[in-house]
Amino acid sequence: MESKRVGLGPRAVAVFFDFLAVIILAFVLLAPISGLMQKLGFQGFSIDTSADAWAAIIYHLWFTAVLYSLIEAFAGASPGKMLLGLRVGAAAGRKAGLGRKLLRWFLKGLIFLVVPPFGLVESDIIVYPFLVLSAVTFLGLVLVLGKSRQTLYDQLSGTAIFRTRDLS
Repeated sequence: MESKRVGLGPRAVAVFFDFLAVIILAFVLLAPISGLMQKLGFQGFSIDTSADAWAAIIYHLWFTAVLYSLIEAFAGASPGKMLLGLRVGAAAGRKAGLGRKLLRWFLKGLIFLVVPPFGLVESDIIVYPFLVLSAVTFLGLVLVLGKSRQTLYDQLSGTAIFRTRDLS
């Protein structure tokens, strides 16, 4: 069943489409959410300076990406993967159950859970673990180039990416 797994090319195209969708969604939601938070009294959402504006943009992108990623966790495919006819399946080529998909989502998303609180801090105590986690994530992604065509989070969760028509 390894031969029917999808490799880097189609996955990268799906990520590109997902990336564009997250950026568009984040910017569409940026102004209304910032305005609502200010009305509710959260002063941290004020974008009076360029630094505040960038922080707001980064957090909106992060928040949107986390919510957007839940689509893949529950549906088995991100909108980019759906567009290309790809789907998360069990490594053996069957449809993946919700437990496997949620485990994959959690493992894949670990880096995104760490980026906002720690990625913007300059303390060495926080930056070094972030850099280690980033390196592990990057090396885990490189594994998709191997024979199994699975990232580290795919291997740990027992999943792989297939064309929807190839899943039994």
